[in-house]
Amino acid sequence: MSAKRSKAEVRNIVLALAYIVMGVLFCVKQGAVLNWVMWIAGALFLAQGIIDIINRNAVIGIFEIVVGVAIFYFGIALLGVATLVLGIVLIVYSIANLFRYHQSFFTILANLMTALVGVLLVINQWAAYNWFFILLGVALIVNGVLALFNKK
Repeated sequence: MSAKRSKAEVRNIVLALAYIVMGVLFCVKQGAVLNWVMWIAGALFLAQGIIDIINRNAVIGIFEIVVGVAIFYFGIALLGVATLVLGIVLIVYSIANLFRYHQSFFTILANLMTALVGVLLVINQWAAYNWFFILLGVALIVNGVLALFNKK
């Protein structure tokens, strides 16, 4: 094995470690990550709006700034409404699919699980967010570990 690593190998190791760190962060902080995501999204919209205004694209720049400010002030509330609507849609969709003819056991099971996720989104959004981020965190950790040991 060579003592000197190529730039691609170093980049892959750094990326794998970043996946692992993000995965642990998601598992530990869970739904609180949403606050960070909203702040980052708001900041990105504001920055892009300022850049567009500087580049003489004022209409789009002003729109992006308004969206960025709205995300800062109403981001979690808008996310809550979107999650509620998604939960209701999942419940209605899965119940409608249960009444179709000639379904296999696994199709019925999938529809019941979809309805359960919808109910969870309607009843307790933060629990759903927590579960989502735990699963995402575990997937990132596994991806990072596999990428560390990948020998191409």
